[in-house]
Amino acid sequence: MIFFDVDEGDGFPILLIHGLAGNHKAQLDQIEPLKNKLYEAYLVSSQR
Repeated sequence: MIFFDVDEGDGFPILLIHGLAGNHKAQLDQIEPLKNKLYEAYLVSSQR
């Protein structure tokens, strides 16, 4: 079950999957630089 997802940017897709430690907020800072470099960043987390 997915509780949180983000789809940002246009370009080559990169999938960021939240894993064991922390939560999805730790990866939110990575999305802006990736989408500025012509990637589509997609973040998926099962935690809220």
